[in-house]
Amino acid sequence: MTSYPTEFGAFILKRDTDLRIYLSSSDIVGARIRPEVMESIQTDIESGFVLFAHLHNHPFLFDRKVGDRMWTMEETIEDIAGALAPSMTDVSFYRGIRDRFGLQEAWITNGFETSKFRAGEFDILIAR
Repeated sequence: MTSYPTEFGAFILKRDTDLRIYLSSSDIVGARIRPEVMESIQTDIESGFVLFAHLHNHPFLFDRKVGDRMWTMEETIEDIAGALAPSMTDVSFYRGIRDRFGLQEAWITNGFETSKFRAGEFDILIAR
């Protein structure tokens, strides 16, 4: 994360004393969740697991250049990121995963601090 920061998404599922964590990542910021991960979550939910939380990181990006793998534009080149607020894409994703899989909480971390949002709060977050 210090030499080549990227984003990840981790799905945390619980069933009694069992815990499963699925991690999805890529070498670019803003990548989509891998289909294999979503299929595994569906199978686990069908076998009694509950999708307790989704952990997602917003890394700090200190070396931004226009057109880089971090989707940097001239307007965002000075933004070092690391925000604890969900992006519009995050909010839409949380709502969809809540409706599809029953996601209970969403957590966003920058590696130092973490924001936590309950499923009932997803609808008051702004997603335009």
